[in-house]
Amino acid sequence: MTDVSVQSVGFWMTAAGAAFLLVTAARAVRAPAAFPTYFGLPLANPGDIGFVRVYASRSIFIGLLAVALLVRRDLPVLTVFTLLAVPMPITDAIMVRRAGAGRATVLRHSAVAVFLLATSFLLWRGI
Repeated sequence: MTDVSVQSVGFWMTAAGAAFLLVTAARAVRAPAAFPTYFGLPLANPGDIGFVRVYASRSIFIGLLAVALLVRRDLPVLTVFTLLAVPMPITDAIMVRRAGAGRATVLRHSAVAVFLLATSFLLWRGI
């Protein structure tokens, strides 16, 4: 395990990403019927919120895993973790675009992918 400095940009970007994911998951738990519209994939039937709960539970796991890696300050695993997360927001951006979501929503998902790439690069460089 390589020590990640708490002063490094990559460390704090990972912390911000984990916080964003956990807040988003909490938002899905708190308002499951409204969350799909925010995400960019409104439900055809507002009663079909089961998948939102699945999304929230998985996001909580991923966010807490990131927190655990931050606590351990495990540079190699954090670097791979953030890099392997990149396909998720790319896929999200493609899906919401195909579903007719607005440009801002598609750009938000795309920005998350860029953020994860930048974070992985900074962690890899030890910055």
